Amino acid sequence: MKKKNMGYLLISFLVGVFFGVVFINVLGNTYIERSGLFSNYFFTQYQNLAVDCDQVFFFVCRKRIRSIAAIWLMGLTSAGIVFAMLYSGYLGYTAGILVMTALLRMGGRGILVAAVSVIPQIFIYGPVMTFLLEEVCEKGQKRRNMRWVYGRREIDWKYGTVLTIALLFFLLGMILESYVSPAVLQYVLKKM
Repeated sequence: MKKKNMGYLLISFLVGVFFGVVFINVLGNTYIERSGLFSNYFFTQYQNLAVDCDQVFFFVCRKRIRSIAAIWLMGLTSAGIVFAMLYSGYLGYTAGILVMTALLRMGGRGILVAAVSVIPQIFIYGPVMTFLLEEVCEKGQKRRNMRWVYGRREIDWKYGTVLTIALLFFLLGMILESYVSPAVLQYVLKKM
């Protein structure tokens, strides 16, 4: 069942990437100019910026924990698999927008900057998000088939462990995103 869910998640992600690329190609200049993504002004300012990594960490922490909690809670419903597919598509959509914006703004250098901006945390976020979305799919499917035991639902301790594992790995990713990634991006921007 997990291989089947993984295939659906991958297809959903790729469809999202396709729509992100189409979105940028259709509304390209309007969106890119308004968003300011990958603008020369932004990178010039970012090169000389003194990043307060603690402040970045708490900002990132709030955002990531809310997302993880919402995803995990959705798995407690029978619509968990639908939500996991939609969220996977959303991640693909944002990836498509990021890559196309980088490509249109800066060409090949933009792809390098986009890749550097998500390294090293993507190596943690990617597998953990895949694991979490797979578990949400499984839990959502089991939720529909769950039997009533003595007038109440059985407690699924394994699913609670999934949240704990995801939070621990995401904590490591948040540390990398807050303390390592800004320094790496500044270094690369100064060398370009």
